[in-house]
Amino acid sequence: MDSNLLYNLFNKVNRYTKISTDEECLLEKREVENQVTSINAFWNICNSIQGVAILAMPYVIKGGGWWSIVSMVVIASISNYTGQILLDCHYETLKNQESGEVIRMRTRISYADIGFKVWPWCGKDLILIVQILELLFMATLYPIVATSVFKTLCPFKISSSIWVLIFGIVILPNIFIRRVSHISFMSTVTVVSASFVFFIVNLYCFTEYKQWDITQLEHFSLSEFVSSCGVIIASYSSQMYLSVIEENMAKPQCIKSVMNAGYAAMTLLKIGIGVIAYITFGTETSQVVTLNLPSGILLTAVNIVVVLLSLSSYTLPMFTVFEIIEKDSFWIISGDQSNDYNNEGYAKIPLEKNLKKVNMRRIIIRVSLVSITLVMALSVPHFCLVLAFIGSFTGSFLEMIFPCFFQLKLKYNEISNLEKLLDGIIIIFSFLFMGMGTYFSAIALEKAFRLHTTEIWSID
Repeated sequence: MDSNLLYNLFNKVNRYTKISTDEECLLEKREVENQVTSINAFWNICNSIQGVAILAMPYVIKGGGWWSIVSMVVIASISNYTGQILLDCHYETLKNQESGEVIRMRTRISYADIGFKVWPWCGKDLILIVQILELLFMATLYPIVATSVFKTLCPFKISSSIWVLIFGIVILPNIFIRRVSHISFMSTVTVVSASFVFFIVNLYCFTEYKQWDITQLEHFSLSEFVSSCGVIIASYSSQMYLSVIEENMAKPQCIKSVMNAGYAAMTLLKIGIGVIAYITFGTETSQVVTLNLPSGILLTAVNIVVVLLSLSSYTLPMFTVFEIIEKDSFWIISGDQSNDYNNEGYAKIPLEKNLKKVNMRRIIIRVSLVSITLVMALSVPHFCLVLAFIGSFTGSFLEMIFPCFFQLKLKYNEISNLEKLLDGIIIIFSFLFMGMGTYFSAIALEKAFRLHTTEIWSID
């Protein structure tokens, strides 16, 4: 390939400021340290589509029966597809006019970069706002779950605010995390913890097989089913994490196969625990299924693991919020409100030396964001209904609508007619579902607040 073309491509993709040789070496060292294996990426993806949401799967099945199972498979397939096409939108196919050689270059760093390319006047800010809202809501779920479990484990009556404060103290070290490689261990803990919960809950359910009632899967209520679909969408919302995960992979070309494996494994896990637990506990199924286990050593052991699951799951969404603010809105922590993009729409990358100058401001902002999630956990203590609202509103946009629209806009001449048709269908049905899901979940939340209960699903 022509050396001048390589030089131009390097400048477009990597830097828009002159840097010294020492700074280049520092940046290269930073990139190597950040790289993770495909196995670690698999754990991170599993974490992003799992977390404590797996504990709500029996409650989801309770909402729609057989139709919830079908929806889980369909939504998982669509989410996997939209995640892959969103990653494809990070790249451009560039051709050397002289030699005719074609290469594929990563010219966009994040989800917000894609939004900026599509809508230069508002795309970046729109994506950032929706992303941050969803991530903060998702992070809020973990102290909610931990608090409900703390109350079960502790023989003394302690207020929810104290338990949320304890959760906040334990997870505070998250503000010092700087690399994706640091959260790979936490993702492994999350997946292993969820697998342990899956095994124990299913083991108990199998000992109660005589009370299984498969006919309960025939239950169907439109409002409950729509709300359950919102929970499913929220539980598969990995699109916000994929840019960071792929960017830090040692072999990013393996991301599609890693995603396929991750989505398949987690879907089987979710369906397994959802169906078996629901036909065991029936109408008594709780939002956090481990609370259905009988009192004793078993309940205590499993709920301790659930607390560990909540703590480890909290890391990924909050780290992603930090990454979004510090990379896509670097001026927030640097105080420099200069444009984050060059004239051609490519994102600038803040240099390591600039990042080191703003550590105190970064810590203050990170502590503030963590505090917001803790306050929200106290204000909205309704696990499944919050999940349903997130999935119906922000989840529909980030997981379904935006990726399909962005592919049609940026890759229209590169994709097949079948892909164009599929994107159009997903967009239309996502808008329809978003309206219904947001309405039903909002009404159910209002009813839950009015009746002072967390165990409510239907608006009837």
